[in-house]
Amino acid sequence: MPMKQIAKTYRTSKHPSRRREFGPVTPAGTDIASPKQLELEDKIAKKRQEILGLESELAAEKERHSEETAKKKMKFNQLLDLRGDSIPDQLGFLVDDMDKIWLPMLSLYKEVQRSISVLMDERDAIDFHEFTDEELDALEWLGRTIAEDRRSVVYPIYTSVPTLEEIRDKLGNMVMKAKKE
Repeated sequence: MPMKQIAKTYRTSKHPSRRREFGPVTPAGTDIASPKQLELEDKIAKKRQEILGLESELAAEKERHSEETAKKKMKFNQLLDLRGDSIPDQLGFLVDDMDKIWLPMLSLYKEVQRSISVLMDERDAIDFHEFTDEELDALEWLGRTIAEDRRSVVYPIYTSVPTLEEIRDKLGNMVMKAKKE
């Protein structure tokens, strides 16, 4: 550990003009540093420079991120402004179209469901010779369709407008993210 050379004083009085000094005199605050201390101070200076460099990189990255976020926000607002007025009208038309598609399919689905439940209940009492080949083919086709894609039989609207579900999911995710922030 480096030793400071301190001016030793002998006080005969509290007044500075009456003090006597002994030993070597060094200017106040001057240290005689060892090579190890100089090396450590060099390392500290390098680390400070590295920290300053990293802080400037961080500031640049924050700036880039905020610019990117601002661009996305601006694009979102522009798209919402352009499409916002027509979205309720377009959704209204879509709902009307869905009603036109859904209502006949719903009644058809209910009829098929009633028919199947009757067939299941009366399974043992049916005379199979009364069925025509076309009826059996229809039942086979229905079973094959259900096996291939159950949603297309149960919910035909999803097969008619497949992108509506994707759009709803994406808008739902955007709303959830907006609520988190």
